[in-house]
Amino acid sequence: MEAGSGEFTSLQDWLAYAARPEGAQASISVYLDPGELEEAGTYINDILLNTANAVAPLFEYCYLGEESPMHPVSLFDVDGLRALATEPQHRLKLNENVYRSVVSAIRSGKHVILTGPPGTAKTTLAELICQLAENAGLCEGHTLTTATADWTTYETIGGLRPRESGAGLEFRDGLFLKELRRKRWLVIDELNRSNFDRAFGQLFTVLSKQPVVLPYEDGKRRPIVLLPSGTKTVYPDRDYDVISIPESWRIIATMNVFDKSLLFDMSFALMRRFAFIEVPVPPRETYRELWANKISGASEEHRNAINAILDKLYGITKHKEIGPATFNDMARYALEYAGDDPLSGAESEELSFQLFYSYLLPQFEGISQPAGKSLFREMRSLVGSGNEDRLYRTLTAVLGLDLGPLSSLQAIDSSENEMEF
Repeated sequence: MEAGSGEFTSLQDWLAYAARPEGAQASISVYLDPGELEEAGTYINDILLNTANAVAPLFEYCYLGEESPMHPVSLFDVDGLRALATEPQHRLKLNENVYRSVVSAIRSGKHVILTGPPGTAKTTLAELICQLAENAGLCEGHTLTTATADWTTYETIGGLRPRESGAGLEFRDGLFLKELRRKRWLVIDELNRSNFDRAFGQLFTVLSKQPVVLPYEDGKRRPIVLLPSGTKTVYPDRDYDVISIPESWRIIATMNVFDKSLLFDMSFALMRRFAFIEVPVPPRETYRELWANKISGASEEHRNAINAILDKLYGITKHKEIGPATFNDMARYALEYAGDDPLSGAESEELSFQLFYSYLLPQFEGISQPAGKSLFREMRSLVGSGNEDRLYRTLTAVLGLDLGPLSSLQAIDSSENEMEF
């Protein structure tokens, strides 16, 4: 058979293709036409030997384990993750230590929880981690889901549900088991919303590389077993419905950690099974660079006005860290709000209030009363005295802050102005 059109320039390219579902029948071959075959004669043995030498890396890939330079784990590296993160459609500006920590955790066998303030691109990074893993042949894709407070093992592991025929109950896989069977990694966004121990259940044991027999049976009345790869315990297929968990399978989760006490809501059993990696906020210059890119198409006058507003709003992040993704959204909103005409002073103050109310206000839930008063004074200078009543009502009603009478705050401002003068 003559070579087809689906040829590859390197063995690594071929391996990346063959590891995917569409490459299930991929092969490596050498073609000899009838004349070449007749001419080779008894030297056909040499041709076979040369072919074997050419595909030797494939045998190393299959049989030598993770020590082999061709193993998928070796293809999951810092350079690859950084390259994906910095592509034009993502433009992530992350600390180099984040990439190194993620790759080290995955390659050493850990599941990962990305922590940090909202807007630091944790979810985007989690999906890029999975994309790199798919490119390296470690998985067959990933599924993104958001945790909820209602999660139990019924949603994650599975449980008994009415048969479609209506005759009795049958076990149906939950989210985690579905992805395990499909060899897809799982991205869990905002893990802190869930009750960790109640949601993970038997998966605690599995994540520590121990087999678990679930209290359920499949359609053939066989107990369902979660079996990590490399486990020596034998569960015959005739007696058990075995769900094999590849060594490469991972959970990548994200958590917004403002209140560090959230971590103590997690059992130590769960914490031991994950590597916690912080995705910190970048320096101020990075914020400016990112939001400037979002408004680059505006006139110089509008760019200057929007830059000034965003720069002042950035100042209040000293009370609560807020990632650059939020400011990117604010920049897009401001660009639409500005329209074609120059912004008047009143319009700039109104825009400042709307940006604060729509994007930043929810992030300040739980701040202290002194911080709330400081926030009021700083925002009052941005939104103007004409909006101070709205600002006061917003902070007291939405955030539940006890700021005292508005007149007392105004008196403090007046006193500070006199001292400055």
